[in-house]
Amino acid sequence: MKHIEHLRESVERVKQTNWKLYEKDPAKIRKLLCRIHKTLDAYFDPSAENLLAHREVLHHREGVEQVTAEFGVEYENIIRYEAARHVIADMGQVYMRGDYRTAYFWERWKARNEEIICWV
Repeated sequence: MKHIEHLRESVERVKQTNWKLYEKDPAKIRKLLCRIHKTLDAYFDPSAENLLAHREVLHHREGVEQVTAEFGVEYENIIRYEAARHVIADMGQVYMRGDYRTAYFWERWKARNEEIICWV
């Protein structure tokens, strides 16, 4: 999923589920959500031979926790939830970091997600 799509979905979710918090400072929340998604996709290289390789860096449970710790405790629940939603949107679920280390994982993942790979 493209960065802007992740961001749009996050903003809508936060508006619906945490509307009081969002209304208090919408610019701050949008900026935070933008930073979360940019951080998760910071290693994406459109010129790379393997366009999925960047997902091994932060698109897993440990990456979600790393992003949550990086952005502080004030909005910890929102950060953790939106980081996990980003990973789920891209990977189908939140895997563990170690899951990505085998060719078998990627073969199985690609077989289950052929429609996703077509637009990557």
